[in-house]
Amino acid sequence: MKYIILFLISLSFAQVPSITHAFAQVPDSVIVNKIAGLKVIYSDNERIMAVNMEQREVNIAKQNKLLGKIEALEELLKEEEPIEEDD
Repeated sequence: MKYIILFLISLSFAQVPSITHAFAQVPDSVIVNKIAGLKVIYSDNERIMAVNMEQREVNIAKQNKLLGKIEALEELLKEEEPIEEDD
């Protein structure tokens, strides 16, 4: 997506009458290669997002486990008799 935006921005600075004119001067093979490259980038991004989501789920599970331990410790502290200090 980033590359498409950069491409369109570069077209706005180019000395061409229109975008269709700019594409008409680019060989089809170049466009096909660019699209293939964008597909690779997109699939890499999807893979990275999947890994991040998996890691997020692991982190949430760890947080829930720690929260459970904290709650259990709080219950133990409530059950203990207070220690009286001698002055």
